[in-house]
Amino acid sequence: MHSVDYEILALRYALESFKLFIIGKADFTIRTDCLAIVRYFTKMKNEKKRSAINRWHNVVNFIQIRGFKPSFEHVQGKHNKIADTLSRKQDLP
Repeated sequence: MHSVDYEILALRYALESFKLFIIGKADFTIRTDCLAIVRYFTKMKNEKKRSAINRWHNVVNFIQIRGFKPSFEHVQGKHNKIADTLSRKQDLP
């Protein structure tokens, strides 16, 4: 699997895990350091494209079926220290 595929899986898992907090929200922002996700969803929103034959199909359907209307924002890795800390294995004394 490509690293972007793992980012996509993480996005879907996060949406599923926090759905109780975001159901009914008109808009919310997903902040990610994965520029590919931000570019894809921004392009999809601007061009009104719905492609059923791409690797994003599963997440797109997940978002649409649940009525989520997120916006996406890119956060550079150096400014995303909390997420990096949570996703990296650290040696404990």
